[in-house]
Amino acid sequence: MKNVFRRNTSRQEVTTRKADLLMSLLFALFAFLYLYFMQSDYLAVILTTITDGVLGYAPFSCALIITLLLVLVCTVTARLLRPLPDGASALVVFPSALLLILLTAVPYRTSTWVGIGAATLAWGICLAVAKHKVPRCTPPSWIQIYSKNLLGLCAICVCTGLIGNTNDARHFELRVARLLVEEQTERALTIGEKSLATSPRLTALRALALDREGKLADRLFRYPQVYGCRGLLLLPADASALGFPVHEFYRRLSAHDYLGGDARKYFDGPVRQAALQGNLSARNYRLCALLLEKDLDRFAHELRLYYPATDSLSAALPTAYSEALTLYRQTRTKPLYLYEDPVVTTNYKDFEALRQQAGTQTERRNLTYKDYGHTYWWYYFYGEITSPADNE
Repeated sequence: MKNVFRRNTSRQEVTTRKADLLMSLLFALFAFLYLYFMQSDYLAVILTTITDGVLGYAPFSCALIITLLLVLVCTVTARLLRPLPDGASALVVFPSALLLILLTAVPYRTSTWVGIGAATLAWGICLAVAKHKVPRCTPPSWIQIYSKNLLGLCAICVCTGLIGNTNDARHFELRVARLLVEEQTERALTIGEKSLATSPRLTALRALALDREGKLADRLFRYPQVYGCRGLLLLPADASALGFPVHEFYRRLSAHDYLGGDARKYFDGPVRQAALQGNLSARNYRLCALLLEKDLDRFAHELRLYYPATDSLSAALPTAYSEALTLYRQTRTKPLYLYEDPVVTTNYKDFEALRQQAGTQTERRNLTYKDYGHTYWWYYFYGEITSPADNE
């Protein structure tokens, strides 16, 4: 009878150790994929900031090294917590998961600490219950052991993803900034292009990328614009947080750094002066800033300074300027321009006809968004301008 009990105990220990190993391996796979595919941009910025740009971030190598360190922590934890009852092997990966959260949740917020505290409390309770659980007379089957552990591991992985920084706009910012530094401008413009998630930093980086490609006034309104002209400016502190050299941004405008405050005054001052002196980037930024502020009259007045041929019916203008002039002419009794693009005018009339089909402002907004959400007309009538804090 004792030999049978010893054999059962021995088999149970072997099964438990195999479960420990399997949980560690599965967590290692999760950690590597999480670091390599989802958090690589975060880690790149953290490493660049810590080393002051001396060390570059190699996504595969760094993700692999961090994963191996987390597996080592799992191994040490398993030794410290033994003996654990059946079905509790998943608990050994929690300290590694906690380290993974602390590594990828920068900058830490109150919700981050609350989540970490709640997860740690739940882990402590589960560990205490597992340690004091009365062993059963009949050993559980390996299916029961593995299913319980897999369920626990899934819960830990889900908590890691939820507590860690998974903000879409933040990830887009970091990825776009990294691609711009690497001179991959076209690829940077594809990041998050179908998402409505945005931020002041993201809109500023996208504007810079578009200006590099000479398409600022053609494609600006294809991306969400909710910050007015403030969304075109990148604060030096934000640039540092993204690992992006801000000097390039303001060198293109031939203007001093924007340090916060009234963005409209900045565009009315140094940017306008640079535009009048012939700086092409400053001209487009200045005119786009006026469009973003919905100042059509001022836009029409200044456009003639930079595009003297706008009185001609055959003048070629960027998309946003053409749409803005069409709107200006259709809504003003005495417009400054005779400019008219027949195709653009037809599209505008279709837009207006579609707007009249719906009753409320919200209904018109939703009805026209699918076909005209990328136009200046939709932005002018339905775009809402918010004022972000400078440290947002």
